[in-house]
Amino acid sequence: MSNLRFSCLFFFYAINIALIHGQVTEFKIDYCEPIITNHGNGAIHFEEDLGIFSKYPDDASVETRIIILWDTTLNHNEVNLQNTKRLIKKYLVGKQTNEKTAVYIYQITNDIFWKELVAPVNSDQKSNAKVKPGKLATHLSAIVLSDSEEQLKEREKHFAKSRKATQEHTLRYYTSEDSRRKFLFMEKERYGSSCLLNEDSLLITSLALMWDKDLIIQRSAMDRDYKISSLSEDLAKLRSEITGLRDSLERRQPKLPYCFRLTNAMQLSSTTNFQLPDKQELRYKGFLYSSGLAIGYNWRSYRFNFGISAFAGGLQTDGKIDWSASTAHTGYNQIARIQAYEELIKFRGIESTITADWRPSPAFKQWSVYSGISVSTVTSAYYIASADQWSVARQYENYAQEVTNIPDLGLVSDSSIYKVGSIDYKAAFSIPLGVSYEYEVSKRWLISGFISRNMALRNWKTDPKLTAPFSSESEIGSIAQWNSNMPIFPWKIGASILCNL
Repeated sequence: MSNLRFSCLFFFYAINIALIHGQVTEFKIDYCEPIITNHGNGAIHFEEDLGIFSKYPDDASVETRIIILWDTTLNHNEVNLQNTKRLIKKYLVGKQTNEKTAVYIYQITNDIFWKELVAPVNSDQKSNAKVKPGKLATHLSAIVLSDSEEQLKEREKHFAKSRKATQEHTLRYYTSEDSRRKFLFMEKERYGSSCLLNEDSLLITSLALMWDKDLIIQRSAMDRDYKISSLSEDLAKLRSEITGLRDSLERRQPKLPYCFRLTNAMQLSSTTNFQLPDKQELRYKGFLYSSGLAIGYNWRSYRFNFGISAFAGGLQTDGKIDWSASTAHTGYNQIARIQAYEELIKFRGIESTITADWRPSPAFKQWSVYSGISVSTVTSAYYIASADQWSVARQYENYAQEVTNIPDLGLVSDSSIYKVGSIDYKAAFSIPLGVSYEYEVSKRWLISGFISRNMALRNWKTDPKLTAPFSSESEIGSIAQWNSNMPIFPWKIGASILCNL
């Protein structure tokens, strides 16, 4: 669809340039039949009559109108009217112009006065006559009316170019006070309105000079050059857009630089050793499962990601162990013995990650390395501890036999335990350093696999127990809490589904 769209646009621009290069003037002046209006003695209400001028012919595409005022009172007969029509068709009709133009005769009585009109005479408007207030000069006089003031200036410039026309006739601007609409008015310069047929022809030929062919062609050429320049700029922008999109597709980047990523991952723990009293160790192994959503922004060969995920998992002792702990008290040592001990720590939490992917080589577009920072917070954690045999005894200095079975003193003979309690973990910070591979399913959808090594900035913190757990019947606590830190899970492996916008 994109290739079809750009092909159509190029075809459209090519057609427009071809038409502009071959175009000199698009329109010719058309002739319309005369209008007869009987005002009688009185004044012309110009706003009302201007509406008649501008609505005839009733064609919205007509932009310029040439209205020749014909006197129905003096020197009027059918022969003169036909001669005037012939002159109009000979000198005006068919003239080339750069906007759609119509010419017609407006028949009006001679005893009409201008009303509510202002005739400005400025230095930039080359009128060579003073304002003539009062009676409207007709037979023949003319009005040039246009929707564009620029067109009026263009017509006035063409008229002023002819010395003969300016000697015989005057051309000036009028403005209606009510409508604030400007128009050009042409009449006989020295003796008022035309009375003889040759004077009629002079006015009509002077009107024709306003559509001088050379000037029309020059104006059309200027318009053509301007349009070609504008089209060239548009084509340059279009080429730039096409080049950018083509480069983006070659780099397998989407049109919009954003993407969403749904990630599922497993975090694995190597064997974790906790140092116990009497140089004994407790070993743990475990994993975390996480699932979350990330938002990515693509820029050149980089992608910046912000993600958040929830995780759950735990640690479990590596087999059952036997151990004992001796704690010194005043006058005696307290000894705790545990056989076939095992412990399970379960927790869940929230992990937020900010990373940057980098594709180091265009030859391996699917491969990238990434790094960033990750913050993990445990929202809940608890432990389950059990042992087949458990005892707490005292050894006095002057008494050779161990003392047991005195529950009031927290001394218990061989027994079994099953304890459940909570652990308060704080946040952990780490720097993931990994590599990923992306497989393109479609132009928008990709599947990604990754593996990373988490470099710890700070492990999860916990408040350590000052005494050994299970040192008395009422004492509870995870053995892992003898340490203040719990190592983070060093390896992370997972898969993602990506959607490019």
